[in-house]
Amino acid sequence: MENPLELSDHELDRIVEEKYSTLFRPGYIKIENCTLPKNYSEMKTVIDELEISDTDIVVAGFPRSGTTWLSELVWLISHELDYENATKHVFERVPLLDLCFTFDRNNIPRHIEIAEILNNPIGRFKSLPNPRCVRTHLPFQLLPKEIQNGEKKPKIIYIARNPLDVCVSFYHLSTTLYFIGNMDEFCKLFLSGRVNYGPYFTHVLTYWKLRDQTNVLFLKYEDMKKDTGEAIQQVAAFLGKRMSDEEKATLQKHLSFDSLKNNAAVNTNFGESFKVPRPLAPVIRCGKIGGYKGQLPHHYNSKPLTPEAATSVATAPTEQIRLKM
Repeated sequence: MENPLELSDHELDRIVEEKYSTLFRPGYIKIENCTLPKNYSEMKTVIDELEISDTDIVVAGFPRSGTTWLSELVWLISHELDYENATKHVFERVPLLDLCFTFDRNNIPRHIEIAEILNNPIGRFKSLPNPRCVRTHLPFQLLPKEIQNGEKKPKIIYIARNPLDVCVSFYHLSTTLYFIGNMDEFCKLFLSGRVNYGPYFTHVLTYWKLRDQTNVLFLKYEDMKKDTGEAIQQVAAFLGKRMSDEEKATLQKHLSFDSLKNNAAVNTNFGESFKVPRPLAPVIRCGKIGGYKGQLPHHYNSKPLTPEAATSVATAPTEQIRLKM
């Protein structure tokens, strides 16, 4: 049986070039051991020099790990459960920093029009009132320099998810815009760390190592799904907020999968955002624990990782954990 970790660089490069690159995502680069779109290099200095406040809140996680869900939770708790203003799109309230480099906007085909909500995330973040919230998929070593060097200590909330579910969910999202291969090929890129923001475990480790710092909260997607009420309590305590049982119950209902899936302010449909003629995958697609089962090729999920094994990455070297997949 072919071992995806033993594929040649030439074969992996071929998949990236032929299946994982488009006019508006023309290839990738490796920066600080992280795979990113080539045009990230044009925005690196801007991100490095972004001014941060100690009152800011950073929501972070690998793509498809639950950062949109967490963003809604964090924004509402930090803004006194302001459901009225929560009707504004979550990208307005918690800008996705990475949208400044996700696509090469100079090469977007004329028939594709990017919605205003996806434009100028840095300017949007700068204009927010305190406490400002921002979301990113960047590993810690690529956050603004004021955070890296400890000059500023915003609250950082990281969410990790079973990489098997991440891989499947990331595949479905990627096929909407910039991946034309099959799931087996995507798994090969994921395992080799050549998907956007990869390698996965290296990414998780950058935040796991900081989990004992007072301004860092490390969460697991699976724990949030199993007991959303407890996750709400954790985040509230971390942000220095108190909530009544009634307020917690209302927020828990708001954060339920069915509620968010039907919430236009949270569940972005990229077919509408990019105004293309074909239906594309929404941000909130499945949300299940173990949703990878029956979707991954059998040689990837014959020995599935538990959520505990997927996130307890401090107990073994990155390569050792990755090989368990």
